[in-house]
Amino acid sequence: MNAQQKDKVEPETYEIRKSDRLFIEPVLNNWVDVPKDIEVRTYSLGFDASYLWDIRFGTSNFSFAPGIGFSSHNVHHNGSFEEIDSTNGGYTDLKPFPSGYSYKKNKLSMNYLEVPLELRFRTNGYSPFRLTAGVKVGVLLDAHTKTKDDDGTHKFKPLPNTLPYRYGVFGRIGYSWFSIVAFYSLTNVFEDGEGVELVPVSLGISITPF
Repeated sequence: MNAQQKDKVEPETYEIRKSDRLFIEPVLNNWVDVPKDIEVRTYSLGFDASYLWDIRFGTSNFSFAPGIGFSSHNVHHNGSFEEIDSTNGGYTDLKPFPSGYSYKKNKLSMNYLEVPLELRFRTNGYSPFRLTAGVKVGVLLDAHTKTKDDDGTHKFKPLPNTLPYRYGVFGRIGYSWFSIVAFYSLTNVFEDGEGVELVPVSLGISITPF
């Protein structure tokens, strides 16, 4: 009888301990506090990925998970970044393209190496309901603008006055291998007082294959 009960419990326990390690997340990126004369495309596609270690709290359905991740935050818009001289050493502004300028694609791309920290709740079984809240801190690997017009593709880097790190909060809610994920940055794209106010946000889907 005890052996039969153990056989029933162990698969569920193993699933809680070992699942939710790899996350693949196509997301839609945007900015909060965009200047009034700047238009941002609502379907700017980005990509996040992370690998985490699941540390369960005893035999409960709660766990803590630290990990490592990568984030590519891309926002398509109708402007160009301009470095303006000032008494403080420089300021990066975002101005709309001149009237009549024709372009096919224009975006800011920022890539980060990140450390996510998650607090998780999951039900038992092989297709659990999950609820996750967490924070992540990232180091900026690359920031560049990319514009495609009739003359070809133009890439500009480095972008002056960018903040060399970012941190923010995120959450997931889902069932089985599929979740909805959202992220809100608590930092600006640029150094405080040295650039236009742009706060990154994202919303997308999260897939955990194992």
